[in-house]
Formats: sequence, structure tokens, C-alpha cells
Amino acid sequence: MRALKDLYFSIFVVFYKYSADHWSADMNAMKGVTGISIFQALLAFCVSTWVEIFTGQRFKLDSWLIWMFIIPLWLTNYYYLVTRGSGVEFEKRFASFERVKRNTLYALAVGFLLVTTGVLIFSTVVYRQAFHIR
Repeated sequence: MRALKDLYFSIFVVFYKYSADHWSADMNAMKGVTGISIFQALLAFCVSTWVEIFTGQRFKLDSWLIWMFIIPLWLTNYYYLVTRGSGVEFEKRFASFERVKRNTLYALAVGFLLVTTGVLIFSTVVYRQAFHIR
């Protein structure tokens, strides 16, 4: 469980630190929350895509339904990572980690983001084939 928590916080840190010198701490926190929320939404999209493929049923997802999922997701992440300070505190401690641990967490976070992107692309191709979409 601790490994998943570290991965979650590390993904937040990756987005937090991206171009961090050009933004305020508040904006960096918003970038971190938005990044992890988009990542989680993409994971949910991958899961729903595979459920559709395996059941053979296409879901009609209206844009309002998607927003009804994304907004609470973003607010929950914001509350946990910023308001309660868990993510911001982890980001401050991150710099004090041993170099090996810091690099490992960065590599795992970026690797997980890349693997998820690859799975999303693969899922889209399989989905289009499964439902004969050109």
C-alpha cells in the first residue's frame, strides 16, 4: 500500500515540478492536482474501454457525465494533496530523499504515465477494431 501511495505522490511531484521555476507555489500545486487527475481519468477511461470490449456493449457517455466524474475527482485530489497538505508536504520531503530513492520514484512515476499512455493508445485501436469503427 505504501508503494502505491508513493507512486501517487510521485506523479503529483512530476507535474508539480514541471516548469516549477516559472510559476508560484499555488500554481505548481494546481498543476500537480490537474496532472494526477487527468492521469486518473485516463486510467478510468482505459478500464471502461476494456469493459466495453469484453461485454460487447458500447456505452453512451455524454459530456456532462464525464464532467460529473472529473470535477469531483479533481476536487478530491485538491483536498487531499493541497488543502490537507499531503502532496505539498511530500514534495518538500522529496528533495531530502536519497538520490537513488528520488530517481527511482521519478522513473516509476514517468514510467507509469508512459505505460498508461501506451495502454490507452492500444485500447483505442482494439476498441475501434472490436466495434468496426474506421
